[in-house]
Amino acid sequence: QRFFQLSQYPHRIECYDNAHLQGKHNVGVYVVFEKGGFAPRQYRTFSIASQGDDLAALEEVLTRRFRSLTTELPDLIVIDGGRHQFKRAQDVLEKLNLTGITIITIAKDAGNHSKSLRREKLFCKSFPQGILLPPTSEILQFFQLLRDEAHRFAIHHYRKKHAKETLTTKKIPGIGAIKT
Repeated sequence: QRFFQLSQYPHRIECYDNAHLQGKHNVGVYVVFEKGGFAPRQYRTFSIASQGDDLAALEEVLTRRFRSLTTELPDLIVIDGGRHQFKRAQDVLEKLNLTGITIITIAKDAGNHSKSLRREKLFCKSFPQGILLPPTSEILQFFQLLRDEAHRFAIHHYRKKHAKETLTTKKIPGIGAIKT
């Protein structure tokens, strides 16, 4: 709690992620965790105009999410990403005058790509250069759980969007309805 400069335990946590394949079919999402569990009815998706630019996609999603305050504000935002995503999210919230929301990003440590070690860094206001927590840390595992759920949701909607486009047939002259 004090570690991430939270005055109290967060009531509502939103975790953000995006998915695309080589810049196509961009989808941004957020999932909601409140009252001790995920709230799937509050999950949201966004079709993203920013093709292939993860930082621009994050900015677009956060701006669209917080421009119209139709739902409760989160106490904590968790983002799949590192230092750059943390800075961009911080800038967006400052522009929207929402500086009271705590932001944490989670990213694989650049120096470690071994699956067996799976070390990840958390970035926040207290640790702008990131902090490595041990893989057994319950707080790290909680943020990984949030990130993994957002990632699963983003991939699911990316695949739906991709399948919809690839299943669309084009008109071929001479092929179509039977003429009598």
